[in-house]
Amino acid sequence: MKVLDKAAWAYLVKSENIIREIPKDGGCTTRDEYIFYYQGKSDTINDDTCEFSTWHTLRDYLKKNKLQ
Repeated sequence: MKVLDKAAWAYLVKSENIIREIPKDGGCTTRDEYIFYYQGKSDTINDDTCEFSTWHTLRDYLKKNKLQ
């Protein structure tokens, strides 16, 4: 397990906030699913808008900072 610094923590919180603001009325043929786990509870958010590249941005950040 790697301890996150303040900058990484802030980035992940910002990413979660962006994901939580994804509109519910999509219309795209593809769908991304984000699942947040915390203390045994989960929250699932679906993105079928084709407007966000949140996963790719987040994946690149994790890789760049060796967090995955």
